[in-house]
Amino acid sequence: MKVVANIATQETRISSLKATLESVIDQFDEINIYLNDFSSVPNFLRHEKINTCIGSDLADNGKFFFVRKYKPGDAYFTLDDDIIYPKDYSVQTLGNLQTHKNCVVTYHGRKLSGMGVPYYTGHKKQFLFSGVIHNDQEIDVAGTGCSAFVLTEDFYPVLLYGHVTTKMSDLIFSLECAKRAVKIVACRHDFGWLRPFNRIQHGIQHEFMNKKTPLQDRFADEIYKLKYGN
Repeated sequence: MKVVANIATQETRISSLKATLESVIDQFDEINIYLNDFSSVPNFLRHEKINTCIGSDLADNGKFFFVRKYKPGDAYFTLDDDIIYPKDYSVQTLGNLQTHKNCVVTYHGRKLSGMGVPYYTGHKKQFLFSGVIHNDQEIDVAGTGCSAFVLTEDFYPVLLYGHVTTKMSDLIFSLECAKRAVKIVACRHDFGWLRPFNRIQHGIQHEFMNKKTPLQDRFADEIYKLKYGN
């Protein structure tokens, strides 16, 4: 089994990416970084463990670009470029994958409350990586900034990086899970175990928070319908 981390980044995130890498460089066999619209590979990424790819802007979908490199049985971690991970992150997550076999494990996500409601404001049961989760529990949408799964012949999401829709990898990935009846488990962790690099740094959720989000709403409805019916 290879244990690999996968990150998508952009040039405005160099400082946070450096901090993220410092927190995980010793925890993985390989670290793959998709460089959205970079002109060249930054020197600090020239490391024996790090593989890079410069490509067109896939936004957060880029963290799935490297799936095709790996085989069933390998553990595929998806990380964000603005989270500081604890020293035991890989070990604890591998343990959770062992406990919850054939599942996706995560430390961030949502439980959907029903159909026909706004994705960002209508589903109130949210689990935050920076907060506390008291018990392992199944959820509907995984936060791909802190998720992991073991590749299998039946769950090999190689096409996600090429999805026509970007900035929605949580929903696109979770819909793929729902289609294949792969459970998503939010795993217990303490407050502060995972930390944001910058608490005021704005991410994708903030970008969409006060806007109409028909695509996100539709993806969430599709997930809910597949899991729970109408």
